[in-house]
Amino acid sequence: MTLVRSVSFRLLVLTLAMIAVLGLTVGVLRSVVQHETALDARETAQNQQRQHFDAVHRSLSSVRLLLSTVSSAALTRDAAAETRAQGALAEAQAQLDRQLDALAPVAPREIAAMRESMSGLPADLHVVVSELRAGRMPAAEQAAVAVRERIRVLEQKLADAEERGAGDYQALREHERAAAARGVRLAWISTVVTVLLSALLVLTVARSLLRPLRQVVAAVRKVSAGESGVVLPPRPPDEFTDIHVALQQFSDQAQRLRAIAYRDALTGLSNRARLEEALADGIIKCARNGQSMALMFMDLDNFKSVNESLGHSAGDRVLREAARRLGRLAPEGALVCRYSGDKFTIVLEGLKRDGTQQLHLRRLGETLLRGMAEPYQTGADFLFTTMSVGIAVYPMDGQTAEQIVSSADAAMYLAKRSGRNNVQFASPELTEDAKRKLTVVGEIRRGLVAGEFLPYYQPIVDVREGVVAGAEALIRWHHPQRGIVLPGEFIRVAEDSGLIGDLGDVCLTRAFDQALRWSDASSGIPISVNLSARQLHDRKLLATVEQLQSVRRLRPDLLQFEITESAMMERPDLSQLALQEIRGMGHKLGIDDFGTGYSSLGYLQRFQIDRIKIDRTFVERIGWSRQARAIVSATLALCKSLELEAVAEGVETRDQMDSLKELGCHLQQGYLFTPALPPEEFELWVRNRAAA
Repeated sequence: MTLVRSVSFRLLVLTLAMIAVLGLTVGVLRSVVQHETALDARETAQNQQRQHFDAVHRSLSSVRLLLSTVSSAALTRDAAAETRAQGALAEAQAQLDRQLDALAPVAPREIAAMRESMSGLPADLHVVVSELRAGRMPAAEQAAVAVRERIRVLEQKLADAEERGAGDYQALREHERAAAARGVRLAWISTVVTVLLSALLVLTVARSLLRPLRQVVAAVRKVSAGESGVVLPPRPPDEFTDIHVALQQFSDQAQRLRAIAYRDALTGLSNRARLEEALADGIIKCARNGQSMALMFMDLDNFKSVNESLGHSAGDRVLREAARRLGRLAPEGALVCRYSGDKFTIVLEGLKRDGTQQLHLRRLGETLLRGMAEPYQTGADFLFTTMSVGIAVYPMDGQTAEQIVSSADAAMYLAKRSGRNNVQFASPELTEDAKRKLTVVGEIRRGLVAGEFLPYYQPIVDVREGVVAGAEALIRWHHPQRGIVLPGEFIRVAEDSGLIGDLGDVCLTRAFDQALRWSDASSGIPISVNLSARQLHDRKLLATVEQLQSVRRLRPDLLQFEITESAMMERPDLSQLALQEIRGMGHKLGIDDFGTGYSSLGYLQRFQIDRIKIDRTFVERIGWSRQARAIVSATLALCKSLELEAVAEGVETRDQMDSLKELGCHLQQGYLFTPALPPEEFELWVRNRAAA
């Protein structure tokens, strides 16, 4: 009995220790879950905060525009317009004040400073209006400087508040992530401790059982030898049931921890954290055995349209089906992960470094393309979508997990630019190009905040009458180090990074203001603004146009829109709907770069276009190419039949101008007349041309 009590005591101590460790593990797991929940809550709060900041930006822009409207009305002594503008300004200020209330808890000092600056705005505006009415322009300008300074202070404080809010959010996010990481590490430590305690328990049980077993064996031998009075040792009681239950609980909790850390909740695939771990382990294995590892980076084409047209529930169903297909199509032993959003990855280890490697990967990629291109059923409808695939191979395309992911991502975007639904391989040049683009993206974001993007205006000349018939707004970047940067150096990067919509909004807003100024000056020069495919499919464009018109009306024919053939044909149903609404507002529409895409006569009728711009590639060859001349002539005949305006762009020589004029194309633009100019230089050019 003394031996039994001694074993029970030791097992009890070990059991209590293991239960304590398991309790710690459960607490750690609960903490990890709480941190994940806190991260989600902070993400939602940050999104709401960004929406508040966007609303304040819009209200501040409205206040700035209305201030200008009040001043203009006072200058022209239009009492009715001034009264309307004053009322709209008061409403805009009240709306701005309400929106500042929502931001006050985030940045109280900056919001208080903004309120203080706003409090003096009516008085300063009153001074401006009084001086303008009295005709004292210097005094009015001095008062206007004070108004602009208040607006600048408001914008600066808003920027400070936004930066501070973003910084606080990032700090909290990093804190929660670090806490979650510490929790995971602590859970693993507790796992190791549990294993050690289990080993100690086994040793204790073994030592506790060996002596009774020896006694039993010795007793059996004595009985077999004929001895009598042999006393068998008592059988030890079952004292391990509770420990077994506790270990089972720990195993279940450990599995839950791994599911939280490495599993994507929507698709059931491994997540980004598991991918990074697999790449790090794979690099070690490849370095040891001399083999290669490939990462296939995949993105569903035009997936955003699924969420926009069918809703996020349908998008989630498509993502789950895509995950199931990838799991079915991927080779045995491959790791399939959901990287983020509609991006997926496949990791292939144990590849031989020989000439057949790329062929094998390409065939696999094409198999994936075929499988993913099959229709997706969303309710009673079928959805058709494709996938773009980028492939990077270790060690040729990167030495670290981060470099391999970056290379595969760059190859995937090359597949997007190559028409989507294809496979592209990474290369050193492509990786360097991706790094340069990341730098340019950061510079564009900074330039947007700093107001470095401005539209220049290139005139459209009626060579028959010798007058300016319009102008095209062309964005320019006033870079602080590089000077004036032309669109060819940043437009493609802006499109790939999703910043083209922001650039388009800047160009549209400033072109609208310029059209208003020229309209007030009785110039009445129509301005054409180019639209990207992203703008055309984003309802924000229509809202922006409506907001601009609601602040101050502009004759719709003085603001026209142009879109390329390729952008118009990308999701034509949405394009047609957006263009119809724009045309319903009274704005004219034109096709830019006509002849280089894949338009048809049916599309021209379907989209109700007012103007066609003949691409410069035909204009520059019109003097020596029969084919180019024939195409231009046919295009002009088409325009005449459909009662469309025709504009030739890229006119650089007098011979080109005369040839186009001879064919009946009287609206022309290009360097022969002048390159795109800032507004002041454009106005001077128009005056000089009229005086010549």
